[in-house]
Amino acid sequence: LALRTGKRWLFAPTEERWWHHQFGNAILSSADVAWWQRIPLPGQSRGHRNLVLTALKQGEFTIHVIATHLDRNDSAARADQLASVIELFLSLDQPTILMGDLNTTADERPLATMLARSDVHDTLRDAQGSATPRSIDWILTRGLKTVAAGVIDNGASDHPLLWAELAVDDDLRITNDDKMTKVEGRTRQSHRD
Repeated sequence: LALRTGKRWLFAPTEERWWHHQFGNAILSSADVAWWQRIPLPGQSRGHRNLVLTALKQGEFTIHVIATHLDRNDSAARADQLASVIELFLSLDQPTILMGDLNTTADERPLATMLARSDVHDTLRDAQGSATPRSIDWILTRGLKTVAAGVIDNGASDHPLLWAELAVDDDLRITNDDKMTKVEGRTRQSHRD
Protein backbone atom coordinates (compact mmCIF):
# COMPACT_ATOMS: atom_id res chain seq x y z
CA LEU A 1 0.00 0.00 0.00
CA ALA A 2 2.84 2.38 0.84
CA LEU A 3 4.51 1.70 -2.50
CA ARG A 4 1.26 2.30 -4.40
CA THR A 5 0.53 5.56 -2.58
CA GLY A 6 4.11 6.83 -2.31
CA LYS A 7 3.66 7.37 1.44
CA ARG A 8 6.01 6.77 4.33
CA TRP A 9 4.92 3.80 6.40
CA LEU A 10 5.20 2.21 9.78
CA PHE A 11 3.85 -1.17 10.86
CA ALA A 12 3.91 -2.33 14.49
CA PRO A 13 2.93 -6.00 14.56
CA THR A 14 0.90 -7.50 17.37
CA GLU A 15 0.63 -11.10 16.24
CA GLU A 16 2.51 -13.61 14.12
CA ARG A 17 1.03 -16.47 12.14
CA TRP A 18 3.02 -18.90 10.06
CA TRP A 19 6.25 -17.08 10.99
CA HIS A 20 5.07 -13.76 9.53
CA HIS A 21 3.63 -10.61 11.04
CA GLN A 22 -0.10 -10.81 10.36
CA PHE A 23 -1.87 -8.25 12.51
CA GLY A 24 -0.93 -4.91 14.00
CA ASN A 25 -1.25 -1.17 13.63
CA ALA A 26 0.03 0.78 10.66
CA ILE A 27 0.42 4.42 9.72
CA LEU A 28 0.83 5.79 6.20
CA SER A 29 1.87 9.43 6.00
CA SER A 30 2.95 12.03 3.49
CA ALA A 31 4.40 14.08 6.38
CA ASP A 32 7.90 13.51 7.74
CA VAL A 33 8.05 11.19 10.74
CA ALA A 34 10.08 12.82 13.52
CA TRP A 35 9.88 9.75 15.78
CA TRP A 36 7.62 6.83 16.64
CA GLN A 37 7.04 4.42 19.48
CA ARG A 38 5.22 1.09 19.84
CA ILE A 39 3.49 0.89 23.22
CA PRO A 40 2.06 -2.44 24.43
CA LEU A 41 -1.44 -2.24 25.91
CA PRO A 42 -2.68 -4.15 28.98
CA GLY A 43 -4.42 -7.50 28.49
CA GLN A 44 -3.61 -11.12 27.90
CA SER A 45 -5.38 -11.84 24.60
CA ARG A 46 -3.47 -13.71 21.93
CA GLY A 47 -3.50 -10.51 19.87
CA HIS A 48 -1.07 -8.68 22.20
CA ARG A 49 -2.70 -5.29 21.55
CA ASN A 50 -0.57 -2.17 21.13
CA LEU A 51 -0.72 1.41 20.02
CA VAL A 52 1.60 3.32 17.74
CA LEU A 53 2.50 6.85 18.82
CA THR A 54 3.99 8.90 16.01
CA ALA A 55 5.20 12.49 15.81
CA LEU A 56 4.69 13.91 12.33
CA LYS A 57 6.26 17.17 11.17
CA GLN A 58 3.80 19.36 9.31
CA GLY A 59 5.22 22.82 8.69
CA GLU A 60 5.97 24.47 12.03
CA PHE A 61 3.91 21.92 13.97
CA THR A 62 4.56 18.48 15.37
CA ILE A 63 1.35 16.47 15.20
CA HIS A 64 1.10 13.52 17.58
CA VAL A 65 -0.81 10.59 16.09
CA ILE A 66 -2.01 7.54 18.00
CA ALA A 67 -3.21 4.51 16.00
CA THR A 68 -4.64 1.50 17.81
CA HIS A 69 -7.05 -1.44 17.73
CA LEU A 70 -8.50 -2.41 21.10
CA ASP A 71 -9.63 -5.86 22.22
CA ARG A 72 -13.11 -6.88 21.11
CA ASN A 73 -13.79 -10.00 23.15
CA ASP A 74 -12.43 -9.23 26.61
CA SER A 75 -14.36 -6.27 28.03
CA ALA A 76 -12.12 -5.94 31.10
CA ALA A 77 -8.98 -5.83 28.92
CA ARG A 78 -10.67 -3.35 26.55
CA ALA A 79 -11.58 -1.07 29.47
CA ASP A 80 -7.95 -1.09 30.68
CA GLN A 81 -6.67 -0.52 27.13
CA LEU A 82 -9.10 2.36 26.54
CA ALA A 83 -8.12 4.00 29.83
CA SER A 84 -4.44 3.81 28.82
CA VAL A 85 -5.12 5.22 25.36
CA ILE A 86 -7.27 8.09 26.68
CA GLU A 87 -4.69 8.98 29.33
CA LEU A 88 -1.98 9.20 26.68
CA PHE A 89 -4.18 11.11 24.20
CA LEU A 90 -5.08 13.76 26.78
CA SER A 91 -1.50 14.08 28.04
CA LEU A 92 0.12 14.89 24.69
CA ASP A 93 0.79 18.42 23.48
CA GLN A 94 -1.65 19.54 20.80
CA PRO A 95 -2.24 19.04 17.93
CA THR A 96 -3.04 15.36 18.51
CA ILE A 97 -5.00 12.70 16.62
CA LEU A 98 -6.35 9.43 18.02
CA MET A 99 -7.58 7.00 15.41
CA GLY A 100 -8.52 3.38 15.34
CA ASP A 101 -10.95 0.65 16.16
CA LEU A 102 -11.69 1.29 19.82
CA ASN A 103 -14.46 -1.36 19.88
CA THR A 104 -16.34 1.20 21.96
CA THR A 105 -19.42 3.29 21.13
CA ALA A 106 -19.95 6.94 22.02
CA ASP A 107 -22.27 6.15 24.93
CA GLU A 108 -19.79 3.90 26.76
CA ARG A 109 -17.62 5.21 29.57
CA PRO A 110 -14.87 6.47 29.66
CA LEU A 111 -15.12 7.38 25.95
CA ALA A 112 -18.40 9.25 26.56
CA THR A 113 -16.71 11.30 29.29
CA MET A 114 -13.81 12.19 26.99
CA LEU A 115 -16.14 13.10 24.10
CA ALA A 116 -17.94 15.56 26.40
CA ARG A 117 -14.74 17.60 26.81
CA SER A 118 -14.64 20.86 24.84
CA ASP A 119 -11.07 20.24 23.65
CA VAL A 120 -11.79 16.80 22.12
CA HIS A 121 -13.37 16.63 18.68
CA ASP A 122 -15.02 13.72 16.89
CA THR A 123 -14.27 14.48 13.24
CA LEU A 124 -17.39 12.70 11.93
CA ARG A 125 -19.70 14.51 14.34
CA ASP A 126 -18.01 17.83 13.46
CA ALA A 127 -18.61 17.19 9.75
CA GLN A 128 -21.97 15.40 9.81
CA GLY A 129 -23.60 16.52 13.05
CA SER A 130 -26.21 14.21 14.51
CA ALA A 131 -26.28 12.17 11.28
CA THR A 132 -23.11 10.41 12.42
CA PRO A 133 -23.57 6.62 12.22
CA ARG A 134 -23.13 4.51 15.37
CA SER A 135 -19.53 3.39 15.25
CA ILE A 136 -16.68 1.70 17.09
CA ASP A 137 -14.11 3.27 14.75
CA TRP A 138 -12.89 6.77 15.55
CA ILE A 139 -10.84 9.75 14.43
CA LEU A 140 -10.62 12.08 17.41
CA THR A 141 -8.56 15.26 17.60
CA ARG A 142 -7.28 17.95 19.93
CA GLY A 143 -5.93 21.25 18.59
CA LEU A 144 -7.19 20.55 15.07
CA LYS A 145 -10.39 21.55 13.33
CA THR A 146 -12.28 19.33 10.94
CA VAL A 147 -12.46 20.68 7.39
CA ALA A 148 -14.33 17.61 6.08
CA ALA A 149 -14.84 14.00 7.14
CA GLY A 150 -16.78 10.99 6.02
CA VAL A 151 -17.24 7.25 5.79
CA ILE A 152 -16.63 5.05 2.76
CA ASP A 153 -17.97 1.50 2.88
CA ASN A 154 -16.92 -0.32 -0.27
CA GLY A 155 -16.97 -3.81 1.26
CA ALA A 156 -13.18 -4.18 1.25
CA SER A 157 -13.16 -4.71 5.03
CA ASP A 158 -15.46 -5.61 7.89
CA HIS A 159 -15.16 -1.93 8.85
CA PRO A 160 -15.84 1.12 6.70
CA LEU A 161 -13.04 3.57 5.96
CA LEU A 162 -13.17 6.74 8.04
CA TRP A 163 -11.40 9.79 6.63
CA ALA A 164 -10.89 13.35 7.75
CA GLU A 165 -9.32 16.48 6.35
CA LEU A 166 -7.93 18.54 9.21
CA ALA A 167 -6.39 21.97 9.77
CA VAL A 168 -4.55 23.36 12.76
CA ASP A 169 -6.97 25.16 15.07
CA ASP A 170 -6.63 28.96 14.91
CA ASP A 171 -6.33 29.14 18.72
CA LEU A 172 -3.36 26.78 18.60
CA ARG A 173 -1.74 28.86 15.85
CA ILE A 174 -1.96 31.96 18.04
CA THR A 175 -0.57 30.06 21.04
CA ASN A 176 2.25 28.67 18.92
CA ASP A 177 3.05 32.14 17.53
CA ASP A 178 3.18 33.48 21.10
CA LYS A 179 5.57 30.66 22.13
CA MET A 180 7.77 31.35 19.13
CA THR A 181 7.87 35.07 19.93
CA LYS A 182 8.80 34.37 23.55
CA VAL A 183 11.51 31.93 22.51
CA GLU A 184 12.87 34.39 19.96
CA GLY A 185 12.79 37.14 22.62
CA ARG A 186 14.81 35.02 25.07
CA THR A 187 17.22 34.05 22.33
CA ARG A 188 17.79 37.68 21.36
CA GLN A 189 18.19 38.65 24.99
CA SER A 190 20.73 35.90 25.67
CA HIS A 191 22.69 36.90 22.59
CA ARG A 192 22.93 40.48 23.89
CA ASP A 193 24.28 39.37 27.29
